[in-house]
Amino acid sequence: HGFSVSPTNSIEGVEIKLELSATTPGGTIDVELSYDGGTSWTTPKTTPTLTTTDTIVTLGGPSDTWGRAWTPTEFNNANFRVRLTASPSANTVQVDAIQVRVYNQATGGGAGGGGRI
Repeated sequence: HGFSVSPTNSIEGVEIKLELSATTPGGTIDVELSYDGGTSWTTPKTTPTLTTTDTIVTLGGPSDTWGRAWTPTEFNNANFRVRLTASPSANTVQVDAIQVRVYNQATGGGAGGGGRI
């Protein structure tokens, strides 16, 4: 994926967008995130029931950390993974695109100036 987060930033949320459909209506997809190269995974989030229409589904968001406290170093090629597990009900699942957005905020700095001269 090739993205990284500044090591001094805090992670506020993670969003996954999927463009998907199925050959017949039915079934769902579970999405999990790994922060250690696939050894451990977050609790899955499940898409709505699939349809034959190409649809964009968003899981997570700006303030959704998927049940864990992330560190910036977990967002690199060695550690970060996205896993999709289909429950297609004898269906063929079609995933056209996966987008990942990491919401992060700069931290640190002082209390600020404002003194009188």
